[in-house]
Amino acid sequence: MFVWLCCASQLPAQTWGLKSNLASDAGGHLNLGLETALRNLGPLWTFELGGDYRSWDGSDNKRRRHLLCLTELRRWRCDRYLGDFVALQCLSGTFNYGGLDTDFSFLGTDFGALRDHRFQGWCIGLGLGLGRDWAIDRHWNVEAQVALGWVHSWYDRFNCIGCGRLTDRQLEHNYWGPTKLSLSIVYLP
Repeated sequence: MFVWLCCASQLPAQTWGLKSNLASDAGGHLNLGLETALRNLGPLWTFELGGDYRSWDGSDNKRRRHLLCLTELRRWRCDRYLGDFVALQCLSGTFNYGGLDTDFSFLGTDFGALRDHRFQGWCIGLGLGLGRDWAIDRHWNVEAQVALGWVHSWYDRFNCIGCGRLTDRQLEHNYWGPTKLSLSIVYLP
């Protein structure tokens, strides 16, 4: 990625952008996205490669660790990096979650199980998103996006948050629902 950024400095304006999801930042995650124009598809297409990382736990004995890679193919309505867009996304990652005070079910997924158990595994998914960019300066945009989709996960369940007592091995689950909620700051050179 560093080599790509060094080479990208020679590109004309609005062919690439660097972004950070402020909603993810507020949750204590490290994240970064890189978006580039796809001129061979036409003037209104871009591709984003992003990542979200958290490898530490809080002091409250809650396990929230993950590494997520998200790619998006975007079609802008009028102008690239300005206005409305639709996005096709593909995601994959690893997770280690448990001890969270979530006591609800959503579209067949019981998030309440995260309270007393720890889940460790990996996932893949697809989604469709809608978003909008607003220019706030010559080089800065604010972007909002919501995406809905499917995520399939393979995981092991552990009896408690801090222990290694395996309860169930090689479980699978299909999740349907929001796959991305973002409010991002975007830098366009």
